[in-house]
Amino acid sequence: MMDIKQRQDRSLSSELLTLIRGSAGPAHNRVPSERKGLVVSAVGGGGKTTILYLLAEALAREGGRVCVTTTTHIYDPRTEPQPRPCNQVVIVPELAEAPDRNSLGAQKSQSGSVPQAGHIAVVAAREGIPDHSVHQPKGQTDLLKLGGIHPAWVERLSPYWDLVLVEADGSKHLPVKAPADHEPVVPEASSVVLGCIGLDCLGKPMDERYVHRPVLFRDLTGCQPGEPIGSPHLINLVLHPQGLFKGAPSGARRVLVFNKVDVLADGALQDLADSIGLVMPGNTIGVVLGSARLNRVYDIF
Repeated sequence: MMDIKQRQDRSLSSELLTLIRGSAGPAHNRVPSERKGLVVSAVGGGGKTTILYLLAEALAREGGRVCVTTTTHIYDPRTEPQPRPCNQVVIVPELAEAPDRNSLGAQKSQSGSVPQAGHIAVVAAREGIPDHSVHQPKGQTDLLKLGGIHPAWVERLSPYWDLVLVEADGSKHLPVKAPADHEPVVPEASSVVLGCIGLDCLGKPMDERYVHRPVLFRDLTGCQPGEPIGSPHLINLVLHPQGLFKGAPSGARRVLVFNKVDVLADGALQDLADSIGLVMPGNTIGVVLGSARLNRVYDIF
């Protein structure tokens, strides 16, 4: 039996930054003029956006320059009810298409948007369109979704930033998902891929209220419609070649983030820890148990 204990002295963002820095390859150890920023992509469900902004804020606090972008869609932080750490939103329509030799204009236009240390910019290819799937209180501004950039742009943009954070998947605000054929959209430049699962799905019936693409989830995990989602089902999703880390570059570090640990009863948390202990030690995937809402880490495997 494995025991889970909250790490009182470390935040989730600081632990993830440590893992990310430990995954830096040769491109990040060159002389400064040739250095490229680290690229971290997030897939899955369960709080991807919040986790990315926690990382952005943590590095910016150290003086780092951070780009938050997406290869799918991301909410415009200017319209979100929850304040996001963001100094600037940059829209460059040219980034929607694959770069070519004549694409230097877009590259230079966005590079000039980060003039100082500690700056966080959200970079997208298209202005936001209303997301009518989310009910907003009367009188409140519509949530807008910014359009994503072509994944090939990420490597070209990375030299201008210390960290590029990419939302590379969508989950319809649900804690867990199974990827469709066209998902996720992970840039080849990714050094780290964070696979996110919200633990508020544990014990819930496997249906469209809690799972994005439940039919695919059934096929990947063996969890039948209406069956309570258990820890073994989540582990199956993580380890399946077409599961959570589908499309991750072969050289990228894979880090599983079990989010929302704070909502679990002790028994459910222990079951999860035991499942991890049985399956994950021989695997190269890192595992972090935490709460993005509280910015706390509970354990790392």
